[in-house]
Amino acid sequence: MIVTAIVFFISLIVISICEDVTDINNRIIGDIPSSSRADNNNNHTKHNNHNNHNTEGHDVHHRLPVVFVYTVVPQSCEYGLPSYIRISIEQSIFSQPDCDVILLSNIGECAIIADSVKDFKNLEVVDSLPLVTPRTANFQNISLSLFNADYSVALWITSALRFFMMEDLMIARNYTELLHIEADNMMYGRITTILPILRSSYPLAATPLNCMQTFITASVFWVGKLDYLVEFNNYLLALGHNLNATRDNYIDWLRPFARKKGGAYADADGNGVKPFAINEMSMLAYYHLENPLILKLLPVVPAHTYNLNRHVCNMSIFGPEGHKVGPSTGHGIWDANSWGQYLGGTSSKKGRDKGFTDGTHVSGQAIRMSRCRAEMICANISEYSYGFDHHVQLLHNNLHQQNIHRSHVGHHLRQRAEVSNEEDNRRHLSAADTFIPFPIDSIKTIENNNSSSMFSLQGRCYSAPFVQCGDDTHWTPLWNLHVHSKHTQDFKSELCECQK
Repeated sequence: MIVTAIVFFISLIVISICEDVTDINNRIIGDIPSSSRADNNNNHTKHNNHNNHNTEGHDVHHRLPVVFVYTVVPQSCEYGLPSYIRISIEQSIFSQPDCDVILLSNIGECAIIADSVKDFKNLEVVDSLPLVTPRTANFQNISLSLFNADYSVALWITSALRFFMMEDLMIARNYTELLHIEADNMMYGRITTILPILRSSYPLAATPLNCMQTFITASVFWVGKLDYLVEFNNYLLALGHNLNATRDNYIDWLRPFARKKGGAYADADGNGVKPFAINEMSMLAYYHLENPLILKLLPVVPAHTYNLNRHVCNMSIFGPEGHKVGPSTGHGIWDANSWGQYLGGTSSKKGRDKGFTDGTHVSGQAIRMSRCRAEMICANISEYSYGFDHHVQLLHNNLHQQNIHRSHVGHHLRQRAEVSNEEDNRRHLSAADTFIPFPIDSIKTIENNNSSSMFSLQGRCYSAPFVQCGDDTHWTPLWNLHVHSKHTQDFKSELCECQK
């Protein structure tokens, strides 16, 4: 399985800087041999546009950087930066006004990438080539035999390689924490409002996709400390080299979920695995299985009492305060892929299958079983906060003073036969009381999203994705929307008329 041509490597990295700088010289590299690294702080090329700041002599005490990573081979260079990534960058510039947005790309090999965004203000473009280290090159080399060749497109190689790119960037700029977001994801709430939660409760974090937890996506991937990312990458290197039978154990775990006669890494009975199941999503899942206190899961469905039967999982365990996920991240939930597929369709159908659900996905089952839905909603986010900040208490007081109706999940609690379900219901009752729901008379559905205006958050209403389940009257905001169809233009935050 030799990949002969490596094309697009696309990822979106959101990186935040903690106040205590990690001494990278003391990090544990593990059993993987790698050459020592020199200080790379001054080894990267910069392309500053308009109001972009110069980062020579980089100071680690600065605003939260939001970093897009896009690497392209020469034969694809002429096309420039795909429009859906441009829109994702615009959305991050808009929704994260207290962050620095950076595009990291191989500018030295394809200057047209920088030209594609030369009209962007508040965007810094950085050449990625000088950041690549022997450790990263090592993984790229072993990836050629680890992953299946996908029509000469190295999707699976680059999807895993990005974790090493994150590590290289963190080292080069002395970043000590990082939030990675893939390039077809649109960001909405301000990440800085939940940094205390991420820092205190999530060493690493990602989004669970399916109920079996065999696929965990890096639609959002939080790194609370450089050492945690290094250890995860040590695992990827050990898997690639099969050190201590790491790859054998991973394949043995994966085989029952993706069995194929004569497939990759077949056992003595000829039972292998489906080649495309060997990807970064299943590798994240296996790492989570082995290290559940290090790689934690973010909540991906709202607090709700879900309808259950023997064919579905208990979706509550993947919602706020569910026992499969970490602590609540403000008032929002995350999209592993499913909500974006429901709203915008899939890539294979080019978005023509809006309303799509996958019956194995956690959110897909929530949509099918409990009438959950996602919509673009008009809301004044300067008043209705995604995270935990001073706006929350103000909103809480206003809700009680105005006697605005709150719908508690507990009113709809149904008795369950299984003790585990009852426990999850109790957890979700607590979660519902913790959240401040968005009053239904203060938001409205966006029916026409053709406006291209971008504007200040202060005192304005703008569109963003929200989720509602069953007969609940409150809406839960999505921190991100994974636009699988790549039609990101349909989900920009647009100026809208506030509900009177």
